[in-house]
Amino acid sequence: MEEWAWWLRTRGLPWLIFAIFLLATLLLGILLVVFGRQIGYVLGAISVALLLILIGYRIPWTGFGEVPLPRTDGREIQPRKLLWDWLQLLSALAVPIVIAVAGFWFTTNQNARQQDLESYRAAREQELADQRAQVDREIEEQRAQDEALQAYLDQMSQLLLEDDLLSREEGHPVRTLAQARTTTIISRLDAEDNLSVTRFLTDSGLTGARRANLEQSSTVSLLRQTALRDADLAGAFLPDADLTEANLPDANLSNASLVSADLSGANLEGTKLKGADLIFADLTNADLRDANLTGANLDKVKWEGTELEDATLPSSSSKFVEQLIDLIKRGDSLEGANLVGANLAQRDLARASLQDANLSKASLSGANLEDANLAEADLFSADLSGTNLEGASLEDANLEDTTLEDAALSDANLSDASGITNEELEQQAESLEGATMTNSQKYEDWLKDKKAQGKDEKNE
Repeated sequence: MEEWAWWLRTRGLPWLIFAIFLLATLLLGILLVVFGRQIGYVLGAISVALLLILIGYRIPWTGFGEVPLPRTDGREIQPRKLLWDWLQLLSALAVPIVIAVAGFWFTTNQNARQQDLESYRAAREQELADQRAQVDREIEEQRAQDEALQAYLDQMSQLLLEDDLLSREEGHPVRTLAQARTTTIISRLDAEDNLSVTRFLTDSGLTGARRANLEQSSTVSLLRQTALRDADLAGAFLPDADLTEANLPDANLSNASLVSADLSGANLEGTKLKGADLIFADLTNADLRDANLTGANLDKVKWEGTELEDATLPSSSSKFVEQLIDLIKRGDSLEGANLVGANLAQRDLARASLQDANLSKASLSGANLEDANLAEADLFSADLSGTNLEGASLEDANLEDTTLEDAALSDANLSDASGITNEELEQQAESLEGATMTNSQKYEDWLKDKKAQGKDEKNE
């Protein structure tokens, strides 16, 4: 014990402190690597180097510790090269190598940085060139449109003044030429220039509308039965215009003035009519499937025979709601109609055809929907409290978060309806006699199975 204490005091204590420091450094490096810190790799490398040095002090041939050298009388003996000698040689060689590697790394990074800078400059210059080219194209296109518009106005003025266009009967070459030119120019121009065209046509009596200086409507309409698919007529000025049987699918008539316009039999499938003024317009037998009528003024519109499947309707308008009720009472189909948030509370909607309609967040509380077709309808978060749904079809309907408190569902068909369970239906509905539940079972049969299951569970 005394010898061990002496060794620890004289020689072992520094080594013990060194070993503890080495282990602490190694442990810290491992922890930093685990937590994704790059400094951990450096500490790990330092720990390995210190460990090698520590081992080297215990091995004679490394040259790190004390080594007794042999003496031979009369001869000089050159000692063998030890590891320490080789390390000195390698350190001397390492300096230029490190400098060379560092220079190569710096040059490579500098070249890469320069290349990135040049690529960015080239991309930026190309972007600016593309923007300038786009502006030039837009200017050129606008110039071409302005020239086309002016040419059209000159040609039409000539047809009006020299060829007496207004007195020509339908089918006359002059009238046919005028209609062809009008269709072509409207299809080509943008909304701003088409506003000029429609004002010219209206003021010249070429839309079938009454001119300011005439008491009677013009008999000439260059827009009747025209083909204007995808035409940009946003903001167009067409009051009293005769657009009978016009072909306008996917056209843009947003914010257009169509007061008292005749659109009977027109194809308006997919047409944008957002914010359009259609007061007193005639939409008899018009095709408005998938059309967007959000914010449109539909007061006093004639709807007889109008196709409204998948159309987006201004259901928040109280005036339109009244018209909607009239459509339903008349038996018109509103299959697929977009009626999000519609206020139809306390309304008589018996036998309404609302299959696949979007009635999410609609208010239908207290409404009469007896024998209505609501199959596949989206009633998400709709209010159907106190609603009469006796005999209604709700197959595959979405009833998620739908309020059915005190709703009458006798003889209703709820097969495959989603978003609600049979237990929730029983809890909310006022009546379910004869109803087909969501699992296609009759209410009475489902009730018997439920009671039988309850007894089995009680016996167990």
